[in-house]
Amino acid sequence: MTIRTLVVEDDPMLAQILARFVERVEGFEVLASAHTCTEAFHLAQTLLPDLILLDVYLDGSGLDVLKDIRNKELPCDVIMVTAAQDAATVTAGMRYGAVDYIVKPFEFARLKTALQNYLTLHNSLQEGKWAGQAAIDGLKPRVSNTFKEALPKNIDPLTLANVRKALTPSTSITASGIAASSGISYGTVIRYLHYLVQEGTVTKTLRYPPRGRPVVEYTMRIVCKGGTLR
Repeated sequence: MTIRTLVVEDDPMLAQILARFVERVEGFEVLASAHTCTEAFHLAQTLLPDLILLDVYLDGSGLDVLKDIRNKELPCDVIMVTAAQDAATVTAGMRYGAVDYIVKPFEFARLKTALQNYLTLHNSLQEGKWAGQAAIDGLKPRVSNTFKEALPKNIDPLTLANVRKALTPSTSITASGIAASSGISYGTVIRYLHYLVQEGTVTKTLRYPPRGRPVVEYTMRIVCKGGTLR
C-alpha cells in the first residue's frame, strides 16, 4: 500500500527538497505541497492524505492546522518537521496526536526511519491483525529524542527558534532586520547568529553597496550533500 503524503512547508525550495526525500522511501508518494495554513488545511480536506509532514512556522502556526485536522476528524496522520523545538511546541504537537517529531536540520536517515515506522504502523492498523497487549503496544512507533538539542548554556532554545524563524534559504537578512522583526535585542541576535554560523546552518556574507559601508547578511543554509536537509 502506498502512503499518500502532503508536504507542508512555507519555503518552496525546502518543500521541494523534502518531497524528493519522501519519494526516495519505498511505499510513499507526495500528492502536493502547501505553503500556508489555509492551503494546508484545504488540501488536507480535499486530498485526505494518509500522512502530512507539517512545519510549525507558516504564515500562522502549523499547530493550528493540526488542531483543525483533529477538530474536523480528518483521517490524516501527522509528522511534525520543523525547526521549532521549545518544550511548549513539542508538547502541543504530541498532545494533538503527531506520530513523530523531527527537528530541522535533520539527516535523511532520520526521516527515512520515521516514514518506515509510520508505514509499519499504518499497515498494521489497516490489516487489523493483532492480538494481546504486547502486539498493541508494538503498534506505536518510537518517537525520537532528537528534539533535545544539546545547546550551550547561553543559548536559549526558544530564542534560537525565533532567530531561525527569521532566516530563509532564498533571501538574505541583516542582524538588525532580524532584531526588528523578532523583537529580540540586536546584541542577542548577533550572539545567536554567531552560534548558527559556527554550527554551519547559516552562512554569513558581505554585501558591498554602491555607497557606504559593507553590509553583513545572513542566509539559512540548505545542505543536501550526505542526505541532510537544513
